[in-house]
Amino acid sequence: MKWFFWILLLFISLCLEATVVKVPLVFLLIFLTALFVRKEWIFLAAIASGVLLDSVTFRFLGESSLFFMCFLGILFAYEKKFETQSLGFVMTALGIGTFFYALFFGGILIAEILIVEILGSVAFLLLQRVMSRSESHFA
Repeated sequence: MKWFFWILLLFISLCLEATVVKVPLVFLLIFLTALFVRKEWIFLAAIASGVLLDSVTFRFLGESSLFFMCFLGILFAYEKKFETQSLGFVMTALGIGTFFYALFFGGILIAEILIVEILGSVAFLLLQRVMSRSESHFA
C-alpha cells in the first residue's frame, strides 16, 4: 500500500511540474522515494515519470528518464559509502542534482536550487518522522 502513496504523489508532482511550477518536483520526489523506500520499482517509476514528463513538456522522449536513471544509479552506488539518511547528504545531493537538472533542461539555477533544497529538507524531515513512527508502531 505504501507504493500507491508514492505513485499518487509522483502523479501529482508530475502534473504540477508540467503545468504550473518550473521547479523539478518529480526529481525531488524520485530522490526522496529512493532514499526511503529502496525498492526496484523506483527505477520503473523513474522511467515512466520521465517519459510522461517529456511528453507533456514537449521535450525529446527519454531525456528526463535518462537523467533520473543516472542520478538513481549514482545514489544507489554511493549509498553504502555515505550516510544517506542525514540532512547534510540530502541537501548536498539535491543541490548537485538540481544544478545539473536546471543546466540540462533549462531553468533559473539559484532560485531552483534554493526552492528544491528547502522543499526537500522539509519533506525529508517530515518523512523521517513519519517513517520512524510507523516503524515503532509495527515493531
